[in-house]
Amino acid sequence: MLGKKEAADYLGMSTRTLERYVNDGRLSVRYEESAHGQIALFDPEELDQLKEQKQIPRIKPASIGSELAPTTSDINLSGNVGGLFTPFQRLIERLILALNTRDEFRQKITPSQLQGKLLLKIPEVQILTGLSREFLIESIRNESLKAQIIGKAYRIKFKDLERFIDEL
Repeated sequence: MLGKKEAADYLGMSTRTLERYVNDGRLSVRYEESAHGQIALFDPEELDQLKEQKQIPRIKPASIGSELAPTTSDINLSGNVGGLFTPFQRLIERLILALNTRDEFRQKITPSQLQGKLLLKIPEVQILTGLSREFLIESIRNESLKAQIIGKAYRIKFKDLERFIDEL
């Protein structure tokens, strides 16, 4: 029989974790009286079984939403991941569709169509100038490009954009 500290060291865990295992009913304990009170004693065979169980790898499938969570039948312990990617296929298809829609938006608008607008959004400024989003936002933050937040997006006056380009 091993004491609490020896049992925890044998299993490679803290004494508090060992106590949680006892409270959860995953490990049994026997108490004996001693000169200093009760001592918790653990059966070495039961500790061996628990140690073996801890060494078996547990595979926890990732989940983004309830419709995407794979079941444990999708995964076997030999390392094959059968239907695990099937739920993600829908997510990937939606992502590709969203990216294509965004690219179609950029392709539909030409710089000549934007010439008459007084206020421009960041994607429109990108189309006109060919500058990256990061560069434009950094320029707005260091106040070299004037912009206003209207709603949730930056709006840039066309004349402020022309002034910014002239100063580059």
